[in-house]
Order: sequence, then structure tokens, then C-alpha cells
Amino acid sequence: MLWRLKKQARRYSELQKDIPHISQKMLTQTLRELEQAGFVVKETIAEVPPRTEYQLSDRGKKALEIITLIRQYGLDLMKEDGIDYESMINEEVKNSKSGNKE
Repeated sequence: MLWRLKKQARRYSELQKDIPHISQKMLTQTLRELEQAGFVVKETIAEVPPRTEYQLSDRGKKALEIITLIRQYGLDLMKEDGIDYESMINEEVKNSKSGNKE
């Protein structure tokens, strides 16, 4: 979830679309837990209709630095083992757009 908030604040519906296999219950629960732990800030914007956005807190940004390092280490290991991550992702995107399930 933190990874999805790394560039900008996101609305609940944007997160839900970005993570298609997560249930509303699990998304809500995860966001609440991240907010309670201080990794995410929930902001309600007073407009009609009211809008709620989630963004990384300073604590969340620090955690994201560690996540990024671990992710890069994993990608480096995959490369060393001859696994082409970019091709895997491109194939996954292609299959999801065409509706193919492997």
C-alpha cells in the first residue's frame, strides 16, 4: 500500500482500482492500520461532496526508503539469476488487458 502512495496522495477509489483483487473490507482495514501506525495520513477535504485522500506521513516516507532498497536488492538478485523482470511485468499487463488468466 505504501508503494502505491509513493508519488502522490490518492483517493480510496483510486487505490481500489489500482489493487483490483483487494476487497473493500481489506482495503479499509489496511488503510486504518497504516494510519494508526503513523505511516499514512488521511485527509478529508471540505468540498461538495467531501473528498478523502491518503498520503504518506514522514514515517511512511522513511519506511518507503527501506522498501525501495529491499525491492532493488530483489530485482538485482532476479537479474543475476537470469530472470527478466520487465518482460514478466509486460506479459502480466498484456494478459490482464486481454483477460487471459494463466
